[in-house]
Amino acid sequence: MFVSDIPPKDRKQRKVYGHFTFVRNPLRTFSVLEPGGVGGCSTRWRATVEETARHGQCLVAQNGGYFNMDTGECLGNVVSDGRLVKNAGGLQNAQFGIRKDGTLVFGLSLWEMADFLKQQGIINAVNLDGGGSATLVLNGTLASYPSDHCSFNGMWRCPRDVSTVMCIHEPTCEPPDCNGHGHCVLGECQCIGNFWRGPNCSLLDCGPSNCSLHGICTESGCLCDAGWIGSNCSEACASRFYGDGCAQRCLCHNGGECDPVHGSCTCPAGYHGALCEQECPIGQYGPNCQKICECEHKCPCDQETGSCNITYPSTLQNQLSRAGQCLASQMSVAEKSLLTDRTWIFITSILALLLGISAVGYLRLVFKRSSEKTQESGDYMYYPLKEMNGESSHTYTPASCETYREEDAQDQSQPEAIPLL
Repeated sequence: MFVSDIPPKDRKQRKVYGHFTFVRNPLRTFSVLEPGGVGGCSTRWRATVEETARHGQCLVAQNGGYFNMDTGECLGNVVSDGRLVKNAGGLQNAQFGIRKDGTLVFGLSLWEMADFLKQQGIINAVNLDGGGSATLVLNGTLASYPSDHCSFNGMWRCPRDVSTVMCIHEPTCEPPDCNGHGHCVLGECQCIGNFWRGPNCSLLDCGPSNCSLHGICTESGCLCDAGWIGSNCSEACASRFYGDGCAQRCLCHNGGECDPVHGSCTCPAGYHGALCEQECPIGQYGPNCQKICECEHKCPCDQETGSCNITYPSTLQNQLSRAGQCLASQMSVAEKSLLTDRTWIFITSILALLLGISAVGYLRLVFKRSSEKTQESGDYMYYPLKEMNGESSHTYTPASCETYREEDAQDQSQPEAIPLL
């Protein structure tokens, strides 16, 4: 705080009371605020410096630029936290600004104020709205002596409703709310939770393992993919469990392997089915029974290895034996069923027909030869000589007669050779 005489020399002096505020980091601690908060200039709102300072959480607040006393319109060029709030349209007035790099820019100033500030070692200065509007608030408390009387009691002095305010506040964060994942403390974001990281609390970080590439990082930690568990999703589901959080129990039978994600079964050799609950049918073997036995005579093979040299357990052997006997019996019945009565009648009829045809052919052959022989005997007839030569005039003795008869009888009993003409 200070008290100075204005002007300092040879003229009628008056006392001036004021405050000096030193700001070491104006880029992050200095702001120009609209009256009452964001949008105050567009609505021509007016508010006390105290009210606006509460919106901006100001440690030090001072009334800022000029404004229209009748309409409340902000005057001059007003830029608030990078937003163009008001364009003066070429009207020149006292100006003050701060660049993005933190350097200060001043416009026109009053000579008297300039001389005073020069005495205080100020090298850049600007005249702000003064008179009855001049108001200073420190840590939320009015620190100046307003000139206006209070409307509710004329014996007291009250600050005037003004327009823009210069605000010195704690260093701000970018963004001010730390993306909703932290608190801004002296310009630095203090992230909440165990997994938000970064200067503005915008990064989720679950550690160097990055959830072991088996999950995603959330604000509550690693959210593991199905089939994985653990704080960093590095542990696979235990045997016979699967799914989210490994909470579901596998149902695979006969040593089937359970997929840790979906719970589907991979059957070992010799079994098939959705749950590996079925043995391979006879004639097939291998994983999921996808291979065909290659044994001679289509004999069954080992359901696991496909080997043809196998010995089944006694129970199964008895079943196969009974199955073989039953099959043989069925085949015998089938063979017998082929020779039914109708079949026998049909075969007998065919044989009888063939026999009849054979008999007819034989008779025709006999008749034909008999006819041919009859023709041959018609061409050559045998007659006794006495019939050919007539009655003999000679008289034979009995002895000679008997000799003749015997010879004749012999001649007739033996066929004579037929000369071929």
